[in-house]
Amino acid sequence: MTSKKGGSTLDQQHVLATISEVTFGDLFDLADIQRLQDEFAAATGVASIITHPDGSPLTEPSRFCRLCKDVIRRTEKGQVNCFKSDAVIGRPSPDGPVIQPCISGGLWDAGAGITVGGKHVANWLIGQVRDETQTEDKMRVYAREIGADEEETVQAFKEVPSMSRQQFGNVAQVLYTMANHLSASAYQNLQQTRLIKDLRQAEDALRESEARHRRVLENILIGVVAHGPDTRIEYANQEATRILGLSQGQMRGTTALDPGWRFLREDGTEMPHDEFPANWVLSNLKPLREKVIGVDRPPNGDRAWASVNAYPEFGPGGNLQSILVTFIDISERKRYEEEKAKLEEQLRQAQKMESVGRLAGGVAHDFNNMLGVVIGNADLALDAVSADQPLHAELKEIRRAAQRSTDLTRQLLAFARQQTIAPKVVDLNEAVAGMLKMLGRLIGEDIELTWLPGEGLWRVKMDPSQIDQILANLCVNSRDAIEGVGRVTIETANKVFDETYCATHPVTSPGHFVELSLSDDGRGMERETLANLFEPFFTTKDVGKGTGLGLATVYGIVKQNNGFINVYSEIGKGTTFKVYLPRHEGDLASKSAIPASAQVQTGQETILLVEDEPTLLKITSTMLGRLGYTVLKAGSPAEAMEIAQNHESTIDLLLTDVVMPGMNGKDLAATLFDHLPELKRLFMSGYTANVIAHHGVLDEGVFFIQKPFSKQELAAKIREALAD
Repeated sequence: MTSKKGGSTLDQQHVLATISEVTFGDLFDLADIQRLQDEFAAATGVASIITHPDGSPLTEPSRFCRLCKDVIRRTEKGQVNCFKSDAVIGRPSPDGPVIQPCISGGLWDAGAGITVGGKHVANWLIGQVRDETQTEDKMRVYAREIGADEEETVQAFKEVPSMSRQQFGNVAQVLYTMANHLSASAYQNLQQTRLIKDLRQAEDALRESEARHRRVLENILIGVVAHGPDTRIEYANQEATRILGLSQGQMRGTTALDPGWRFLREDGTEMPHDEFPANWVLSNLKPLREKVIGVDRPPNGDRAWASVNAYPEFGPGGNLQSILVTFIDISERKRYEEEKAKLEEQLRQAQKMESVGRLAGGVAHDFNNMLGVVIGNADLALDAVSADQPLHAELKEIRRAAQRSTDLTRQLLAFARQQTIAPKVVDLNEAVAGMLKMLGRLIGEDIELTWLPGEGLWRVKMDPSQIDQILANLCVNSRDAIEGVGRVTIETANKVFDETYCATHPVTSPGHFVELSLSDDGRGMERETLANLFEPFFTTKDVGKGTGLGLATVYGIVKQNNGFINVYSEIGKGTTFKVYLPRHEGDLASKSAIPASAQVQTGQETILLVEDEPTLLKITSTMLGRLGYTVLKAGSPAEAMEIAQNHESTIDLLLTDVVMPGMNGKDLAATLFDHLPELKRLFMSGYTANVIAHHGVLDEGVFFIQKPFSKQELAAKIREALAD
């Protein structure tokens, strides 16, 4: 579009604005101009020269006569007069050429200005022609004026060509016409020069713009891939190569199918080919917005996640020209979301396990009290019935069933992490080795048991009976997973976990641990089973063939001892349980133990019995009486303190429940101990020893018996407490 003002377009104004920047030499090839000038001089018989506007030469003179060249211009004043004369006759004139005698010697000269867009850029001059008005006398006078030799001047004057003024005017008119042609040609040359310059500037600007855009594309954190209309890749920037795992050279010319990429939907399922971004755009001819995809990158198949946008680009005729696909790497966000979901699931699982644990602990407490009554009465009844009577066998079955129920409640307490334990510093290798024969009988002859103890194993501190429980339950689980012949492998090792490892493995904790690993080559477990593995009462066995408490017990024991457990399993390949127990710095526990007596131990001491459950108070009092002890019964702590204050003779032992209304057993013992410093103490509970221990762990030197208990167990524990 042009805008006219004063007869010029914006394009003309743009050209004119650049005239001051150019010279005659920028517009013409001076060699070509010199030839033109020489040919003109030869054809017309007149001298010719092209000068700057000030008269200084641009070209070499053509046919210059000796008078001007070798005489007049060799003097200082003559040369100045020549330049002044050339400048005057070369001035632009719209009416024709300027014709007049020159200042130097009065010879006839003519000139025409060469202009470009109104700017005077050069003079084209002709002349050195004499007519009848110029005489030898005038030349002598001029020679003396400029300081030239008169005779030489006159002789040179005679050589100057003579021409009528009419003929010289005709030659000058031709000169004027040619000068105008040169002016027009100069303007065209200027336009062309400016156009070339503009084109070069535009090309430079385009190259710089392309380079700048390429620099931006190569450095932005957005992957950019340009596909042709056939979905073949034409360009990919550096971020795209990083996300997609191939170099630009490897991608160029390929489709999404060629390099072996595996694309995934957001839910992790494999994406069909028609959903690949470029393919989808090609089929639908509309943009694809913020689609989350996974990419298993060749050649090693590691996975990246990206938010993808894809756009079709159409040509003037509406035909698809290209498909632009952008990738924003969201792998870290995806990992964070997956980790968050995993942690939330672990939190829900922990809360569920904790709730079930509290419920299990409460049920076990009440159930233990009832079992205590059953076992106690069964023991008393067995004492009263001889072994040859039918009732004796029936009573033994009652007692055996009650004992199995006791084992069940202890499993519940272990799961709830409320099992009363007596930890010792132990060598796990020795503990496992001592269990091998029993474990072999447990899993059967068809299953090979392999034991691989670790060297230089660190110590752990826990109740040795809990180690037995862990091994037994894990072996039973492996035995049930193996169909026919198989193998179970038990291993130990030292393990150290640092903060970096634990940051990516949320189940673990930093520190030094002893690993107890049990592996089998059984049928393995699917993901759904693993998710519920440690829940109490969860079992994959047929009804009546499992309680669902075995692994829940293992979980509870490990957690109670500040450890953690990992499970690895694949269908058809087997399962590995890895238990990690904290390292303990300390000496091994003494292996000496009070030998168990086959006879029920009796005594004659006085025992203050405190139990808030009436039936348990009654049956326990009866058992103590039959063991030979004098029993002072109290149904509450307040009643016990009153009995202790009013009893005149010695009270040798306080046998008290832990959890009671008004005052717990520990505080009752402390209160009585202030008045009876020789008083021995034995605590009992069907629930937990948290009141007399730190987080379920008994203090050393404190005696405890777990409800329910038999008469023989009670008798042995009383003698142990009294002997301390």
